[in-house]
Amino acid sequence: MTVRHGWRAAILLLLLASVACSHPPRDAGGTAAFVSAARAATSRYVSREVAIADGFRRVGGDFPAMGEHWVNLAQVMADSFAAAKPSVLTYIRVGGKPRLVGVAYTKLLARGQSLPDFAPARAHWHEHNGSIVEESFRGHDESPSTDGAPRLAILHAWIWAPNPAGLFVTDNWTLPFVRVGLASPNVRDADAARAAALMTNADYYRAALAAELAPTPGEQDRLGSVIDRYARQADSTLKPAVNRGHLTDEECDALTRLWPAFWASLASATPARAGTLHEIEHRLMGM
Repeated sequence: MTVRHGWRAAILLLLLASVACSHPPRDAGGTAAFVSAARAATSRYVSREVAIADGFRRVGGDFPAMGEHWVNLAQVMADSFAAAKPSVLTYIRVGGKPRLVGVAYTKLLARGQSLPDFAPARAHWHEHNGSIVEESFRGHDESPSTDGAPRLAILHAWIWAPNPAGLFVTDNWTLPFVRVGLASPNVRDADAARAAALMTNADYYRAALAAELAPTPGEQDRLGSVIDRYARQADSTLKPAVNRGHLTDEECDALTRLWPAFWASLASATPARAGTLHEIEHRLMGM
């Protein structure tokens, strides 16, 4: 089942079953209580084998700032919002082994339904109307749709890996560094993390650019060469940091400069696509 069909099938089944609109209560204990309940309920999923046994299945790839989505369709269909019952687990690979870094919650919204009324997270729900790849690469719409069509809303919660941008913020740009074994660095510019992801998630950028641009074989080869070159540069910059266990200001600055240079090189390699590449870069950066 494709990601697109998986989500839409879930919505369709919900509508066919006429599941009643649910109105989850406010979490009176606030964020601390929410995190405590979520961690207590999901600590067993530090073992991904346990998650698989409980019905979680991987959907999509490993996204630079979101990791892998492991979805429990039964929990999606239950359509409840409770800290202890996430519909999604997020994993990354560290040293070749899966590491649980967060969870996510889903809400199936038919016409007239509202998002769960949990104030600390209210601003961070976003909607998935296409595949996870499409939504990830095209940026996140964190404003509820008003066109009346059925939607799937999702909320990330980084309860197992710190996210300096915020517990419920969709993207966690510490993940590229965590993947290579670095403690969460004090990165002054998110472009440094985006560049680091060229080392850890080069295949994501390769596939996503191919999906967005539908390049000719020649263009695909040139784009791939640029990705490979900048992945090697990111690797060269990060290796000393990995060896010593922390990132220096100079290395962070070098990574920050690498990101715009990467996009400029992509445009130079495929000049006919320069305008579209510029739009994609801005969407990725939330601009």
